[in-house]
Amino acid sequence: FASSATSYWAVGADHQGSKIAVGGSDGCVHVLERSGNETALLTGHTGDVTHVEFHPYDGNLLLSVARKQLLISDTETCSRVASYDSKQFISDVRWNYDGSQVLVVAGGEVSVLTWSSIGGGLSPFLTWQAPPDGDEGEGISCCAPAPSSFLQPPRRNKERGGGGEGLCGGSV
Repeated sequence: FASSATSYWAVGADHQGSKIAVGGSDGCVHVLERSGNETALLTGHTGDVTHVEFHPYDGNLLLSVARKQLLISDTETCSRVASYDSKQFISDVRWNYDGSQVLVVAGGEVSVLTWSSIGGGLSPFLTWQAPPDGDEGEGISCCAPAPSSFLQPPRRNKERGGGGEGLCGGSV
């Protein structure tokens, strides 16, 4: 599958270690077996593929990013399952721990997209905008999967007169 005309920018392995995905300057994602045989060629990106990541439980689902475009593809059928277009360049993206959400960092914005495997699709769930610091060139550079409890509203603590419990367990 290697081509001297293509530079490769991204690699990811499925959770069983039986497949890897490689993305690069050809705008494609190459899915390979452990033996090195290419089993799928995923197309649809219009720029360099800079991130690939398999779903944490369904090793056939793969998310990939090129510039402002996120695609979720089925590596068995080589079909696009869902897509998301950002207003800014996507610098990092991750499935959350159970694969029900996708966390996206684009410029100074963090978005949490809810993923529906029934019918496919990505829906915005939560967006956080970094405060302006006067430097347009800097933004949030990476994110890590958050547990689902992080994305739920804080619980009320009745023993302290109705104050809330913070996301890290401290008082708010």
